[in-house]
Amino acid sequence: MSGLPTVEPLRGPRRVWPGIRTLSPLLAHIRTPVHRDGYALVLNSAITAVIGLAYWMIAARTYPAHVVGVNAALISAMMFLAGISQLNFSNVLVRFVPDAGRSVRRLVVLAYTASLAVAGLVAAGFVAGIDVWARGLESVTSTPGFRVWFVVATMAWCVFVLQDSVLTGLGRAVWVPVENAVFSTVKLVLLVGLAAAAPVYGIFASWTGAIVASLIPVNFFIFRRLMPSAVRSAERETVSVTRRELVRYIAADYVGAVSWLAATTLPPIIVTQVGGAAANAYFSLGWVIAFPIYFVPASVGSSLVVHAVREPEMLQEYARKAFVQGCRIVVPCAVGLALAGPFLLHLLGKEYAERSVTVLRLVALAGIPNIVNVLYISVARVERRMTRVVVALASQCAITLGLAVPFLHLYGVTGVGIAWFLGQLAVAVPIVLTRRGAFWPRRRRAASPTSWVVQRRLGRHADLVVIAVGPPDGTSQAVVKLADGKLAVRQLVHEYAVLHRLQATETLGDWRRLLPRPLAAGDAGPHSYLAVTALPGAEATGLLRKRGPVCATSTAAAAIAPLARATAESVVVDDEQLSRWVAEPAGVIAANARIAARPRLRDALRRMDDELCGALAGRRLACGWGHGDYWLGNVLVSAEGEPTGIVDWERAAPRDPALLATVDLLVTTRTLVRGRELGAIVCELAAGARWSAHEERLLDALRRDLCEEHVPTRHLVLLAWLRHVANNLSKRAAYATHRLWLRNNVVAVLDSFDA
Repeated sequence: MSGLPTVEPLRGPRRVWPGIRTLSPLLAHIRTPVHRDGYALVLNSAITAVIGLAYWMIAARTYPAHVVGVNAALISAMMFLAGISQLNFSNVLVRFVPDAGRSVRRLVVLAYTASLAVAGLVAAGFVAGIDVWARGLESVTSTPGFRVWFVVATMAWCVFVLQDSVLTGLGRAVWVPVENAVFSTVKLVLLVGLAAAAPVYGIFASWTGAIVASLIPVNFFIFRRLMPSAVRSAERETVSVTRRELVRYIAADYVGAVSWLAATTLPPIIVTQVGGAAANAYFSLGWVIAFPIYFVPASVGSSLVVHAVREPEMLQEYARKAFVQGCRIVVPCAVGLALAGPFLLHLLGKEYAERSVTVLRLVALAGIPNIVNVLYISVARVERRMTRVVVALASQCAITLGLAVPFLHLYGVTGVGIAWFLGQLAVAVPIVLTRRGAFWPRRRRAASPTSWVVQRRLGRHADLVVIAVGPPDGTSQAVVKLADGKLAVRQLVHEYAVLHRLQATETLGDWRRLLPRPLAAGDAGPHSYLAVTALPGAEATGLLRKRGPVCATSTAAAAIAPLARATAESVVVDDEQLSRWVAEPAGVIAANARIAARPRLRDALRRMDDELCGALAGRRLACGWGHGDYWLGNVLVSAEGEPTGIVDWERAAPRDPALLATVDLLVTTRTLVRGRELGAIVCELAAGARWSAHEERLLDALRRDLCEEHVPTRHLVLLAWLRHVANNLSKRAAYATHRLWLRNNVVAVLDSFDA
């Protein structure tokens, strides 16, 4: 990219208070999304660890060691069964929620429903055969009431874990520490309150009671606040995740996820079975005090997956940052915990200090190689190289559980800690020796201070990637579109020609500042590319959220109106226009397999074609350059709400109806404001619904400027719908096979023309 022309920075220097200037590098570091979400999840781990330490200290001093051991085993069994029952949806939600768009609610409900159903069956089977696989727990689970309690608790734990993944996938990881702090606090309060009332089940009861207290408010917040916001900010019709994608990901990753669960939740049960409940108390407290260290790389890895899925071209850079971020936290914490272990365990009692300290140290120090393992697995998940995930996690599990029993006989509870340490180390060492470039690539030395680098991804479609480039740590100077498919390449060629032609149109005057300037185009390896100047500002969808639809549509309509006024000419609509406006997009829709196979829909499309041609043929309309895909996402505005740019001109064409861009804007804005599909809005307007007073004023003002006679709303909206649907069907293959999108946005409109 260094060969592109130099562009002056778009923003001038600002005065900054000295204290803020000192903190600005730190603030910029934290504000980076991949760091921000990672630190939020790490903070969650820290809060959980601190309150968890206090929890087990109180439990150890309040309950006998035998009771502590039994309850710890029950909690481990509950977590293990819930982990199996989640069907790996925790990773699926982190991976797919960022791309789910309007189908995010359906994806989350599917995850919750499937996990709850499986958890109920698995937990019921566990308690029914507990005398076979967990004889040490048979005495406390013998009553029917407790068995029902255990089953319900396992189901609740599924949702409790999944809701963290939903928050992370929605880009709201900052709420995860808040949620878990409340859970941990409630759990601690219940532990103290139940000590006298439930001397045997108090620990398990406090844990499960806190789960229920967390589920209701958190999921109310997710479904009533976060999901509607995510839907409104999504693209107009984001193609939802298909069942095939989900099944492939779940099937490939499930073995690895179950392996990790087995390695982390079965050791306490093994110790209880082989060494007894008291031995498990000594093992479990050393384990649970040290284990929060493992939440740090897991948190950083989850943040890496979320942001690398959105910006795959930044994967290596994000992986390097995640590795450094994880090491800075885990290494000092692991070493410090290993040194402070005896002191911490003395707070629990002398016997714990003597018998648990080596387990604590081994588990803590094993957290260092775990950083390598987790980030390697996270990178593999982003790249969908699931064999690597399965091999790494299954190897950890096999080594840990395979060595646990013989080492337990040889070294006591310390032997299980040794098995865990060797399991982590045995996987990390080969990765470091053979694959280190996959997750901590070496930094390249900058060729010069003016070299340009990829700064962030702006968008991605099936065969088109859009990235911002510029100097390191500087303002974006250019936007580069990389295309693979033939259609995407044709779009880049067309956009390049359109921008050149509009920039050369003198009658547009100063309005051309809203246009990107083409810098370069050509082939780079397997990709074709188009580079244009980066324009300042943010998408006007943000203006919609902050100031409402009146302000947003007024700003966007005012931005495009000069193009219509400067290029419009009075045209008598003839066959050439009708072919381009009606017949061609209708032909694209008719060619879709699901439409072509249904005669009723083909006939309805033909009736729409006839109606539009009959209404427009021979009519005199104002026609000029049209954007072709004009909505708030393609308009950039400043912080003050002033238009600063209009982007994505690959669908632009001359001699378009001059009102059509404004109609596009108004229709698509209605979909964002009301959270409805485009098809529903089109049906409503085509059936006679009126524009709002504000929308009518925008259209009337443009009509007066163009001296155009009134065209019925129905016909303008149907023209916009035809082009919009045809564009989607031609640019992304997923739309053509997506039944829900077709039903809501194509079939629903054609049904209104059914005879």
